[in-house]
Amino acid sequence: MTAIQAQIYTNLKALVGTTTGYTVLTHSVNLSKNKFNVAGNRYGVIIRGATEAQMSTKRLTHNYQFSVLLTNTYISDNLNDDGIITKQLALLGQFEAIYKEAVNTKLGLSSIVMNITGFNTSQPVVVEEDKLIIIEGLITIQAYYSL
Repeated sequence: MTAIQAQIYTNLKALVGTTTGYTVLTHSVNLSKNKFNVAGNRYGVIIRGATEAQMSTKRLTHNYQFSVLLTNTYISDNLNDDGIITKQLALLGQFEAIYKEAVNTKLGLSSIVMNITGFNTSQPVVVEEDKLIIIEGLITIQAYYSL
């Protein structure tokens, strides 16, 4: 991981926590290692990769991809489909808030972050045995540094 990628990861993770008020997942890469035996909302951020963007000379520009995971555990609720959909919509609303905050603040890294784009969310996954809803969003952050 590059120093710039590490800065972006750290700031994105902090932004997600601050924006949502959720608790960070102990394990983001392997969700099955988490214990979902208490109700609540959690989040994680995963580094997905980077591709070089052709921009200008004397600068190296990358499109860094990150996944943002949001989960909701509904242990004490016996939800029907409408209840589950309501929780899914709440998680999707959090993604919108995260994206707006990231775009407006450039993650507090305006000297290196050029653009934040492509915030796409997956279809919500319901894990009935854990009473868990998981949604993953992919975000692309374009950043540069001088050579």
